Amino acid sequence: MLHRGSVVAFRYWDMNRPRTGIIVMDSRTMMLVAINLCDENEDGAWYMDELPDKIELYEAEKEEKLWGLKFFLEKEYSERLGFDGQNPYIAFINHESQREGSFCKDFLSHVPYILEKSEWEPLKQLLWQTIQQSGGLQFNRVRTESYCYLIGVLMIAETWSNDFTDEIKLELFKNEWYQLSWMYGMVIGRVIGTALNNFTAVVNQVGQGRRANYLHLYLPLVENNIDKICRYSNDNRYKLEEAIRKARQKEALEEQKPDLDELYHILFPKHFVLAMADSRPAATIADLKEKLAERDQIITKLQADIDDVSKKYNAVLEQLKNAVNDVENDRISGEDLTESFLMFPTELALSYYGTMSALFALNATWQKYAPRIFEQIMNKQKEQQERKDLKQDKILDSMEKAANKPTIDKFYNTGTYNDNSGATFTPAITSNDKEQQKLIDENND
Repeated sequence: MLHRGSVVAFRYWDMNRPRTGIIVMDSRTMMLVAINLCDENEDGAWYMDELPDKIELYEAEKEEKLWGLKFFLEKEYSERLGFDGQNPYIAFINHESQREGSFCKDFLSHVPYILEKSEWEPLKQLLWQTIQQSGGLQFNRVRTESYCYLIGVLMIAETWSNDFTDEIKLELFKNEWYQLSWMYGMVIGRVIGTALNNFTAVVNQVGQGRRANYLHLYLPLVENNIDKICRYSNDNRYKLEEAIRKARQKEALEEQKPDLDELYHILFPKHFVLAMADSRPAATIADLKEKLAERDQIITKLQADIDDVSKKYNAVLEQLKNAVNDVENDRISGEDLTESFLMFPTELALSYYGTMSALFALNATWQKYAPRIFEQIMNKQKEQQERKDLKQDKILDSMEKAANKPTIDKFYNTGTYNDNSGATFTPAITSNDKEQQKLIDENND
């Protein structure tokens, strides 16, 4: 059945000559593009052309399908949707995994055929980095599952030896993805491929149905990573360990099938599992909620600190407002008002000055003294900067003088001295390193 991204071959007759090509579908009923690949009577001619009303459709051959899928990716996701600068395969997943249907995984299954072999490993590493960077409370379960699916396809491709066995491995991977996605979830520490919310529920479910025949594969992955999965909650750890214990009992009663063992060792080599365990985000929903609660506590404390600072700021601001009224009523002088601003660090003084200018924009007393206050604040800032620059210049000058003082090593061409017997030794060097370090330490203070 046709669907979005389908590639079908066609044939039609043009002036008694057969023409062939492919169609890339935009949906089940609409074409994205029709491409005449060649004219059978003119060797190697490729071009796009309008199709006649009557064409014959048939299943595309492998090379035709790969060409069509690559064209689909380039046109649809590099030009039409504007993913310039992004890796096209990650961009494809980010967009296509949000749609319904199986086209995303169908397309990803063909990626090794489209890419050069040298590109497999860099893409796989980029996908793992993307999974790690997109972790936390906001990770997209469907998108992350698609990342894992493509990584699995690439890992299988790395073991390919001949077309026949390659196709069998890939077909098994596609058919058993629902099983394998749960295993990937245990490795990356995030539940994917299932509607369940936490790993305890996942472990309880792996003992149900035909999954019980693969407990010998599921359970080591979760047992070896339990410290990471339950890093935030001892209660969750107890529940998960209890679920594992029951699953082990189930494993002893059920026949364990070996048909996925070879695929399992390809997808989850030891170094891969260890690498993911070292860089795993919070795993379960319960863990994430606990982490969120910790973040809320930090935010609450910061908010309290901000409120405290705001109260202190507003208290001083109220005193400055009263001071303007005191100047207006001759209880203090304008110089006293200016001096009150100069008591603050210049950044804080400028902040208060700006606030007061907004509040007293129409106040005649403030308008009279504001220019003088601003001038004094800026003079203070200038003087502080000049003192700092002068101190820095003195330090640099002293260091230069110290560096130019003669030392013992300047009296020798090398650091070695020859005595009359022909033996060599290196004299002790008396330098000014301590004096230079003292100046540097004073500057840091």
